[in-house]
Amino acid sequence: MPKTGNFRRIISVPHPLHYILLARLIEDNWDNLEAHFSKSQFSLTTPHIFEDSIEPKYKMSEKINKRIHNLVLKRYILQADITRYYPSIYTHSIPWALHTKEVAKANTKDDRYFGNVIDRLTRNLQDGQTIGIPIGPVVSLIIQEIVGTIIDDEFKREYGDGLVGYRYTDDMEYYFSSSEEAERALNILNKTLKNYELDLNNTKTKIIKIPQILEPEWLYYFKRYEFRRNKKG
Repeated sequence: MPKTGNFRRIISVPHPLHYILLARLIEDNWDNLEAHFSKSQFSLTTPHIFEDSIEPKYKMSEKINKRIHNLVLKRYILQADITRYYPSIYTHSIPWALHTKEVAKANTKDDRYFGNVIDRLTRNLQDGQTIGIPIGPVVSLIIQEIVGTIIDDEFKREYGDGLVGYRYTDDMEYYFSSSEEAERALNILNKTLKNYELDLNNTKTKIIKIPQILEPEWLYYFKRYEFRRNKKG
């Protein structure tokens, strides 16, 4: 499917049997997963059940609202992006995120830790690969959020009080009163990601001093534009 410029995002079709097994496992452990997701104070993509589907808690449009709200008292923005997030997720980091790295490494074969089973079934979706998760299936939304949540939690604990911002999947923004605070946060975030075998995208990660244009006028126009519905459905 199209991305920015002339680039394309490759969509994956997972092995159907292992997908069903993984979906059942997630359903059986949904309460545990919701408890895990609650650790994040920054995620806009926490999976929620809406009628008969699982979707991110917020739409992408919420990002601009978060920015406007948080910049009332802040003057510096740390914009960060994870390099090739879905294709880079290390499946063994799933139990690390759910059970801590120390516990997971000491019990790699123990299926009583359901993170180990998610790890194995995720690998089975794609011929045993340990690097990357499929792009497209809804279970991948849940898996990336397992990893994203622990990154949010560890980042906040390492930085301390006063951290404000959001994460939308792999797209992050945090707000600070000084460039020194933003630089410190960038170093901590980079270190936290490396603990889970992930890296920042250098071309998309930067510290910005405001004032700046929050959103181009033409983009705001098209976001607000309403198309007529087709009467034939």
